[in-house]
Amino acid sequence: AHILSRALMALLLVLAGILFSLLFRKLAEAVLGWVRLEDISRDLGLTRLLGRAGVQASPTRLIGRFCFFLGMVATLGVVFEALSIPAAAEILRSFIHYLPHLISALVVLGAGLALSAFVGRMVYIAASASDIEEAHMLGRLVSALIIGIALAMALVQLEDANHIVVGAFWIVLGSLGLAFALA
Repeated sequence: AHILSRALMALLLVLAGILFSLLFRKLAEAVLGWVRLEDISRDLGLTRLLGRAGVQASPTRLIGRFCFFLGMVATLGVVFEALSIPAAAEILRSFIHYLPHLISALVVLGAGLALSAFVGRMVYIAASASDIEEAHMLGRLVSALIIGIALAMALVQLEDANHIVVGAFWIVLGSLGLAFALA
């Protein structure tokens, strides 16, 4: 009877969590619709960038889905605590504490991708106007460099890769110094 009551309690908590998560998603999508996120993301080129990355959903829908995900993660935490499963609750708690780092890394990477496309295009236009033969390659090179820097910054946001990023930076800097010295 004790196991049955705990299973029933867990089922009720999961159902309540699903309902809460759906309401949280709808509320987030309504607020984002009210602030006209679709227009803002289209004007900033975010919608086009997401489309090129293969993402079919709109930014509002993506954020809504993320809010649903957060609600379900919170639900799992409540269920694990209610069922007295401390190891699972602790793993979930660590994930929740790491989530802001993951979100900031994704934001940095997204901003870097958008910036790389913009700056790469500007370099291409400026180089073409100056009759530089390899304008297209120069634009792509600048774009790739900005993506590399954004990737390094995103890894730093994850906090577990600081030594990798610093090491890679010194390797690249040393290689460039050696290349210029030999040239």
